[in-house]
Amino acid sequence: MSADTCAVLAGVFPLILITNVLESRSVHKRIRRRPFFRKSRVWGVSTSLTGLVFAVVGVNLGGYSGSASLPLWLLFGAAMVCMAMTVLGLLATSENEDDRQSNRN
Repeated sequence: MSADTCAVLAGVFPLILITNVLESRSVHKRIRRRPFFRKSRVWGVSTSLTGLVFAVVGVNLGGYSGSASLPLWLLFGAAMVCMAMTVLGLLATSENEDDRQSNRN
């Protein structure tokens, strides 16, 4: 993994972190209180922060060689899965709101 790839990932991890933190507030309370959603939020924040540190270190070292880049890719994948959970929660919330509005009419 080159230093340029590490730099790109160092720029993407904060976006994933912001998305997980800010967009999860828009999810319906019943979904937010479910244990899997809470764990995915905690997991998303921790993997994003750890991945950010690992990517910045990679930029400073000039990249990672061989299997040393594997943890960074795993952290990136885990952070993306947690962000996908947040997006699914948002979709479920919007579906519930649409159903409520159509039942009122």
